[in-house]
Amino acid sequence: MAKKLTANKAKEILHDKSVHGHPLTDKQRRFFGAIAGGAKPYEQGGWLDKFANGGPVGPKAAPITLDGTEVFEHGEDSATAEHKENGVKPTDLTKKGQKYAEKVGKQSAKRGKTDIVSSGIERAQQTADIIADVAGAEREINPLLNTWNIGDFDGKKEGSFKEKDWIKTPNKAPKNGESFNSFAQRMEQSASEK
Repeated sequence: MAKKLTANKAKEILHDKSVHGHPLTDKQRRFFGAIAGGAKPYEQGGWLDKFANGGPVGPKAAPITLDGTEVFEHGEDSATAEHKENGVKPTDLTKKGQKYAEKVGKQSAKRGKTDIVSSGIERAQQTADIIADVAGAEREINPLLNTWNIGDFDGKKEGSFKEKDWIKTPNKAPKNGESFNSFAQRMEQSASEK
């Protein structure tokens, strides 16, 4: 059950690359990567349980809430739409991704959110810019939130970056990338700087 999700269980899920027999989505990989790196999902229930049961359909779902901070994924970008590995290289939001960001902005405004923080990755910044514009919120960039730098795998065919192999050797980095431990430590540091 998702309520017992630990860092070790998240690492095991990342290693297996599946949840309840379903392959992990890009969003689930990032989510379980954050948990494996020490992030704590304080609000549990419906949304988190969906992840335990294989994840929601499509790339977007309700936010994870960590100590009152709502965490959203960026909108769909060109690499995701083209089924390519997604790392730190610049990719633009698709029309679908822009519409998603607008919806999140409206939800954020309704909930009175006044600050939007994103990683330094282009697709995340574009998402945050739209959300902030719609919600009338302030924008901030935190490079600690950047996605895992998968080096030369970035932009290759989806599935070419074998995460479980890199997680098995967490101090080894892909060429021109960073190790899993480095990525996990950044996520943990970003959570502690709140």
